[in-house]
Amino acid sequence: LAIELSNLFLIIFFVSSAYQLIIKKKYVKTKFTILLYSTIILYFLSFFGLFFTETPSESVVILERNLSFLLCPLLLFFHSNKNLLIIKDKLFKGLVLGCVFSILILITNNLFNYFQTRPLFIFDNEIFSYYYTYYYFTNLLDIHPTYLGAYVVFSITILINKLINLKTQSNKTIYLFELFLLSLGVLFLNSRIIIVIYIIIIICFLSWKLIQLFKNKNYKYGLI
Repeated sequence: LAIELSNLFLIIFFVSSAYQLIIKKKYVKTKFTILLYSTIILYFLSFFGLFFTETPSESVVILERNLSFLLCPLLLFFHSNKNLLIIKDKLFKGLVLGCVFSILILITNNLFNYFQTRPLFIFDNEIFSYYYTYYYFTNLLDIHPTYLGAYVVFSITILINKLINLKTQSNKTIYLFELFLLSLGVLFLNSRIIIVIYIIIIICFLSWKLIQLFKNKNYKYGLI
């Protein structure tokens, strides 16, 4: 919903992880070479760039903003694989819920502004015009459309993966509703790169589904 809120949860995670590591001494020994595949490398590249930049003050600000690139891998490094899976699951759920609530708020605000100029429940093609998409759409949350869109398409990928691996039908309706809402959000975000990524994700999913149908010899549904 907001950068400040996500930073708050990040701080809580850092403090709780540090408490488990330093106070309770709960950690797992892992090879340090695995850190070479983490975002620490990106942070150190930014740090070394500090010695070659003409604007060191701006570089320091960037390093401060990207401090999580350094802290997250270091703290996650000492967690067991079981804990990492739990953390990943909770982070993914939080990301999806955050995107769903954000898009829901933005669409509600969009519709409120839209129906101020016309009769209620009367739609036309202006709903997807300049004044109801892109910057105008995300202005309420003060976030760049493409930046929010990156979170949205990632959340869509998570939901599709959940639907693929769904063992019971209990949460299917909820996942489909969230998927529909986020897909609608992609239209209102109206960012070209996000729309392209969204189309690629959907094509990959449909292609995989068709392959599965033909493998199971459900030709009739595959052709449909």
